[in-house]
Amino acid sequence: MININASYGIVNNPIVSSVITDASGASVYQFINLVGKSTDNFFIRADFNKQVKKINSNISLSFTYNGSDNYGVSNYVVNRRNYQTYNVSFGITGNKSKAYDYNFRLEPKVFRSNSTLQSQLSNNGNGLEGQAGIAVYLPGKVEIRTDAVYNYQSKTEVFTNSYEALIINASVVKKILKNESLKMAISGNDIFNQNIGFSRVSSGTIISQSTYDTISRYFMFTLAWDFSK
Repeated sequence: MININASYGIVNNPIVSSVITDASGASVYQFINLVGKSTDNFFIRADFNKQVKKINSNISLSFTYNGSDNYGVSNYVVNRRNYQTYNVSFGITGNKSKAYDYNFRLEPKVFRSNSTLQSQLSNNGNGLEGQAGIAVYLPGKVEIRTDAVYNYQSKTEVFTNSYEALIINASVVKKILKNESLKMAISGNDIFNQNIGFSRVSSGTIISQSTYDTISRYFMFTLAWDFSK
């Protein structure tokens, strides 16, 4: 399967954020029409998928490019910001009935960002995302599952610290009863305790990075019964 799709959008006289900051540091925010300017965004993605019957797997490869031009106003000065990302993704999934199933995906990324205000500061960087998971079905109605998510974002001239986290989960499941409706499981979430809330946003006159609390490592015993009348 080969699939290609693209989109483009433009807004004339866009509504943008205007920030006025006085000498004391107090800021007033409002939204205004920026007459004579246009914002746009564009997106293109190409996907390739191939089924490989000999190994009961499906291989995928994709390329994504998207970007935007937007504006903001800071103390009556118009700021134009351009943002672009390039992603390449490789993945493979497969399974064998009553034996195993697995998935793997690796996605490197490149970010490009610049603005007319403080043009000497570059927010260019790169990143990497990865996902993997496997489930093995053993005799005695036992399943062993594990999955991992990796996320990396490089430092930039604006943000001098990089971000990296590897989150690994695992579980052992035992099915009980003849119809396998009763399940007992022991699971561990974020075994290496690296789940840190993190985000970077670039829009208008603002470049921001946030870290926040989130659910981190825990272990849990579960007893689940699926039933119907």
